[in-house]
Amino acid sequence: NAAGDQTITFVMPASNVTIQANYDATEYTLEISHDGLCEVHDDHFISKLDNDEIHYVPALEANEDLDDLNIGDEVTLTAPEIAGYRFNGWEVKDANNNTINCTPVQRNNVSIRFEMPANHVTAIAKYVDIDYVVAANVNIEGAGSVTGVGTFHYGNVATLEAINTTCYHFTQWSDGITDNPRTITVDKDSTLTAMFERNDTLRGIDTIVAFYS
Repeated sequence: NAAGDQTITFVMPASNVTIQANYDATEYTLEISHDGLCEVHDDHFISKLDNDEIHYVPALEANEDLDDLNIGDEVTLTAPEIAGYRFNGWEVKDANNNTINCTPVQRNNVSIRFEMPANHVTAIAKYVDIDYVVAANVNIEGAGSVTGVGTFHYGNVATLEAINTTCYHFTQWSDGITDNPRTITVDKDSTLTAMFERNDTLRGIDTIVAFYS
């Protein structure tokens, strides 16, 4: 019989015979997928889904052993912090779409551990956008208003404009910026105050009225 045959046939000799079956370990891969890829980084991919859910998938180059894992090998995965996104759990499945039982290593399942099954495995860390609020108010009631406030995703640009009423004029924002309108790249919740002053001509009129009163 040829080497590698699972079934062999031989003529029994006039002596005891020892038969040894030799096996090679089957190697499996921890597969990395990135459907809808939209960003590529040095050590990971980020794909954004229609429902604003983010999938993080580490690059294969980050771990040279991902291509030759054996049954029972212990695998530990850790989801990194990504600015503007909140970790939303791991999805680990085998090639038959069966969910792999994982043991949490850190709180909130940021790190998980599992034993490699007799199958290929796909692991995805899921993220969702964090929304931030940009708010604004005015220093003098009735002096004006601010447009462009609202809720924004991390990295979005908000454009704020201070609009004065007839008797007032805009001077600056509470952080000292004088641009109007102004843009803000959103990376946190923030509140700004639009600073207004009363027009000089009206101050003069007030002085005259007070003088003759």
